[in-house]
Amino acid sequence: MANGSDDRIGAEAEELVDRAWVTEDPNTVDALLKEAHRLLVPLVAKGLPHAQYLHACCTLGTEGKDEAEYDRRYCELIEAAAKQGHAKAQFRLGQLYDDGELGRNPELSAHWFKLSAEQGYPYAQWVHGLNLMNGTGMEKDPQLGLQYIQRAADGKFEGALQFVADAYAEGKHGYSKDPELSQRWRSKLSDPDVTGY
Repeated sequence: MANGSDDRIGAEAEELVDRAWVTEDPNTVDALLKEAHRLLVPLVAKGLPHAQYLHACCTLGTEGKDEAEYDRRYCELIEAAAKQGHAKAQFRLGQLYDDGELGRNPELSAHWFKLSAEQGYPYAQWVHGLNLMNGTGMEKDPQLGLQYIQRAADGKFEGALQFVADAYAEGKHGYSKDPELSQRWRSKLSDPDVTGY
């Protein structure tokens, strides 16, 4: 269980990772990620889900593991964080079951996307909404699917914003045809806080 000190260390590591993603100098990127790795490893050893997720996605590559060992450890960390309720890890685990990295399993994939969506992660809400609309890995429920897609659009996920804008433009999926509302939703795609794929 995280304490205040662990939370501060985790936030510091995340800040280093964020800085690394916007830095162009490869040596600086490497130094930032190595420092983030140093901070995260003790938190990962404590089993803290946010640290497990951040380490898997951002600093595991600094350990120089061969591809098979890297893949095994990556999946292990994502699964551990997901099982502890980390929304982004749940989403990533859903992707791993969807694309076959853990064996293609539409039901397990849909299960993890749903758990993440229920926590309010917009990308997961988008995917879960599509799964419900199409009956992928779960019983088909288009009405509930549209609700999740709308939540994802409200959370400014790119795909959902485009979907809602198109639905208003064409008068589809229960949305009334409304060019003005279509344009309003489409204009949100240029907001700086839109989450992409």
